[in-house]
Amino acid sequence: MSFGRTRLIPCIIVLLLVFSCSRENDTSEAWDPATIVSTSVLKERRGYHVSKGIIHAHSVYSHDACDNQPFINNEPNYQCLLDLRKAICTTKQSFIMLTDHTGTMADEDNFANLLLFDEGDELIYRNEKPVANRMHCDGGASSVIMVGVEDSPTPLGLEKHVSDDVSERKAIYGSDFDYITKTTIYHQKGAVVIITHPEDPTIEEIREHKVDGMEIYNTHYNLISDLSAISNLAPFLSTSSKAPHPDLAFLAFFTENAIYIDRWNTMLAEQKMAGVGGTDVHQNTFPTLLRDGERADSYRRLMKWFSNNVLVKEDSDIAYKEAVKAGRLYVAFEAFGMPIGFDFYANGSDGLTYEMGGEVPSGVTAGIVAKFPRIYGGQGFDEMPEISTRIIRIPPAGAAEEVASGTNDILIEDAQPGAYRAEVWIVPWHLKKWLGTEPLQFIREHIWIYSNPIYVK
Repeated sequence: MSFGRTRLIPCIIVLLLVFSCSRENDTSEAWDPATIVSTSVLKERRGYHVSKGIIHAHSVYSHDACDNQPFINNEPNYQCLLDLRKAICTTKQSFIMLTDHTGTMADEDNFANLLLFDEGDELIYRNEKPVANRMHCDGGASSVIMVGVEDSPTPLGLEKHVSDDVSERKAIYGSDFDYITKTTIYHQKGAVVIITHPEDPTIEEIREHKVDGMEIYNTHYNLISDLSAISNLAPFLSTSSKAPHPDLAFLAFFTENAIYIDRWNTMLAEQKMAGVGGTDVHQNTFPTLLRDGERADSYRRLMKWFSNNVLVKEDSDIAYKEAVKAGRLYVAFEAFGMPIGFDFYANGSDGLTYEMGGEVPSGVTAGIVAKFPRIYGGQGFDEMPEISTRIIRIPPAGAAEEVASGTNDILIEDAQPGAYRAEVWIVPWHLKKWLGTEPLQFIREHIWIYSNPIYVK
């Protein structure tokens, strides 16, 4: 069976296929590991703009957040709450989908508190009830904060508690209801429903959940799946000026969550399934101060490492949830630098463009387009990274396979049925000068971008 042909086509031909050669302008200063870039530098694409956000984060309404002291003298740990709020602004997140643990979160009747509302914020109301919180940052930026519960399955962006009764909502948020019933309840309360920690349920259980998506990466899994990798953190704990840059500590343990990807591929062979990156930050694991004077596991540091980049037409809680549910997003590991120029879509013979999460109907010929990225602000690197794109096809009821790869823009013509997703990999030679006296132990091929699939019928 033919799976299409990969061609690095001259731009004049590609233009005829509505395969734009335009590039996002990079007028930035030189990049370093502390650089944080807003997605506002990315150009609009087909009426959408790119906004980034954190999915799976824990606030003072999780019992184990804030070094297991989320509340002090029956009051929220204000310094820890301030750390989270400041990190959201500092890392330039457009939205945050909290996933607090059942106990403390379920005990809180005031939904505005769960939204981390504070002076200067702007509550977003629906049916005269607060459903989200717009937190304003210095400089005019803002971030939309939404409530969620880490559960099986996990609701993102709940617009209200599932019950006015504390004991009943604890039972629902806990494990006393079957998967499908809980998914239905969470959808009714305005949430997107995903599987967090997909290493825990079996494939059969994931099928039973009837959810919108699943995590395809979670920091926590890296830390528990290979405890020996934690020893690689030792150089980052040094206060020497020759020690690796603290914000690159991610490289000490970061690897692809292979079991997550395998399970995602299995589900994609059967149905639509959005994929998201879970930060799972609690600020409760590594309180040791690194040489920048900031704790190793600070909210800011972990939220800088990667984000979910959604394509939306407006800045609202509804738009962000709709994009996540549809799978109109890509996960970018910005510890290596912010990708600029990346895009993934399909052009149909019906004249329509299909975004990530979209489905090309039967009888329509599709050309799958992957635009090649570079690092924003990376023109002056001493050594350049090695970057490559791979296109993965998951045929109906079949196994995932790589059908294209390259170091430039890719076009797959006449795509055969299946789910197509893009991966961008990077060998970060550009980080060498910031990785201490033994940098080569951290320089290997890493995943940089996961796109969500485009489905071809």
